Amino acid sequence: MGPLPHLPTELIAGIVTQLHNIEDFLALRSTSRRLYRVLTQNTTPRITLDLLAVSAPTFCSPHPHFLVAALARQISEWTLADYDVRVPLLQAAFRGGIDSLFEFCLDHAPRGLSLDEIRRFYELRFAVMNPLTDAIDRMAGPQWYQTEDFWAGGVSEPSTLYTEPSRSAMQILIYGELFGPSFDYFLDKSAWDSGLSPTFSSRSFTSTLPLSTSDFMPSDGEINRTPPVFKIADRLEFVKYCIPDWLCHSWGDFLVEPVGPYRLRRRQPGTSSIPADQQALRHVLTCRRWRRMWRDGMAKVNKDDFSPPLPASRKRRRTSIIEILTSSVMEPPSPTINSPVEPKAHHWADHFSYVGDENRSDMPNLSAENWRQKLYRDALVFQGIEGMQLVTLPAHKISDSVLQKARWIRQKIAELDEPIEMTPFGRLTPMLVSSAPDLSQELWLGKRGTWRESVNM
Repeated sequence: MGPLPHLPTELIAGIVTQLHNIEDFLALRSTSRRLYRVLTQNTTPRITLDLLAVSAPTFCSPHPHFLVAALARQISEWTLADYDVRVPLLQAAFRGGIDSLFEFCLDHAPRGLSLDEIRRFYELRFAVMNPLTDAIDRMAGPQWYQTEDFWAGGVSEPSTLYTEPSRSAMQILIYGELFGPSFDYFLDKSAWDSGLSPTFSSRSFTSTLPLSTSDFMPSDGEINRTPPVFKIADRLEFVKYCIPDWLCHSWGDFLVEPVGPYRLRRRQPGTSSIPADQQALRHVLTCRRWRRMWRDGMAKVNKDDFSPPLPASRKRRRTSIIEILTSSVMEPPSPTINSPVEPKAHHWADHFSYVGDENRSDMPNLSAENWRQKLYRDALVFQGIEGMQLVTLPAHKISDSVLQKARWIRQKIAELDEPIEMTPFGRLTPMLVSSAPDLSQELWLGKRGTWRESVNM
């Protein structure tokens, strides 16, 4: 037998399947020009993913969230292609926690990851993921706690949180990759009902290589006209088990089983080894720093973010301590005479909203937001990894596809006549959750299990 580079292509391709990890593959590929050419042209994305998964704890931190985020869009489309059969499988993976979801992604991702896609995700790590992690660190992590006079006015919304910023960032990105494409349906239902595809599909937005339609279609080849969306119950399974929280408990029809991250509860009731990730994300997704960051991101798309106009007397003014202590500053801005009054957004709570952080008062409290503002922000936040470019990159570096999709989202929201349908949870003091992805509200449902039983009837 001759030297390795002289072997037939079929034998070289077979040797690749016996390698231990992605480092061995890259080392072998770099030994000669022929091996480089043969391995580049004949190694499938499925094999590349299997090799990368072995090296994931070293090269794909935080593990396993990084690879789950990279594969979540494929899993979302694969699952929705045969909803009745595949959603129960995905829900079972959710209940096992993030490690179970990672294994599910490896087993069911229809294509895997090519080397070009892996390179693209590593570019996005520095362009999107790391800046997003740093931003969360400054609004809910160790950097936030280092603010001078933290509990005495140093920040506007002080709270006792334990936040792992990189994990929180990945949880938001995974949620967006899995469920964010549902916005395409809710914002353009008329196109779907008429048998057309929305102007923007979830695949046209991502910059990774397109997936073959045959990868997602049911085996019988029949076209499924079921709306291409996950239901609220599907999203809640992800929130409960893949964003674990020691305060997440069952109540009413909201069931939290002692499985996955909660399996220790069966043997050690009240255990504190479960993280408080839901509490951290509740703060992040509603705090002023997050909303201000997204207001700046939305300005790169269009200056109008559906905010009601401020009265002239309150423009370009800092709020004095006297105004902060009076009730008038807590009231939402009064609409102009000719402006219609929009229904309020369905936020559940607004803590410390009467104080502006960083000595600024230009960000109104949540109770002043209308439904279009919240829907617009949510639709952009949950567009996945690529969509985060709006808040992590300067305007001139944001990809055209991201800006075009954001403009399409804003146009469709402006055309809506009423809010997207919402479902109430709880008969007394009901919490409203939108049929479209609504993570900030979904995160409140788990904490409600700690309330007294009479409230949760």
